[in-house]
Amino acid sequence: MTLLLAFTVALCAATSWAYPSGAPEAACGTMMPEHGFSAQKTDYTPYYNITVSKLEYAPGDKIKVTIRALKDNEFKGYIMQVRKVLNDEQLVGTWSPTEGQLKCGQSAVTHSDGKKKTSVEQEWTAPDTDVGNVQVWVTIVKEKATFWSQIKGPIIVPSLKPASNDTGLPEQQTSSSTTSINGTVPTTGSTNDTRHQEADSSTGPAVKKASTSGEVHLLASLTLILSNLLVASCFY
Repeated sequence: MTLLLAFTVALCAATSWAYPSGAPEAACGTMMPEHGFSAQKTDYTPYYNITVSKLEYAPGDKIKVTIRALKDNEFKGYIMQVRKVLNDEQLVGTWSPTEGQLKCGQSAVTHSDGKKKTSVEQEWTAPDTDVGNVQVWVTIVKEKATFWSQIKGPIIVPSLKPASNDTGLPEQQTSSSTTSINGTVPTTGSTNDTRHQEADSSTGPAVKKASTSGEVHLLASLTLILSNLLVASCFY
């Protein structure tokens, strides 16, 4: 009779540890399913895959988090959270369950039945402000005595802000204009105009010299012609 009573108490206790309707509130910090067993020490990656729809977030972004069984490794339960990388005790963002139920306020989501699952997808909403790098944390329960706790999944980083125009000038002007060291913008064509003026001034004396030489030759030719005419008139 005593042995039967002890067995009944143990059976009831084991059943109460199973939590087929979801993880208890005590799991918010430890992420332990409170089944009375220790978590697996082996790597989870040969059995399950954890993915996110985006690796960057802006305030208020909605990101899908998925647990998928590999081969025949169905699971019965899970807990999903997102925590800050630099302070992994702080849960961030909220969840909008597509199935299952909320826990830890709205900072965690868990299963609502003990049915076998091949995959589950939940939607996480980023905080309203930039909280730095965050990371998905997951517990996966295959069976009551077989589970992986506090799995650290993908890291999600804040989106980069668009670069500002530090010059204060419109983009078209910034891309086409050249600014000198002292901050002045040269006038288009001023350099070429100056070069043309320098070229004109440097060639001026040569042109004048060539013109004078031509006049001398012309006068000499005229003088020679007149001399020949005078000599010819003396014979007639």
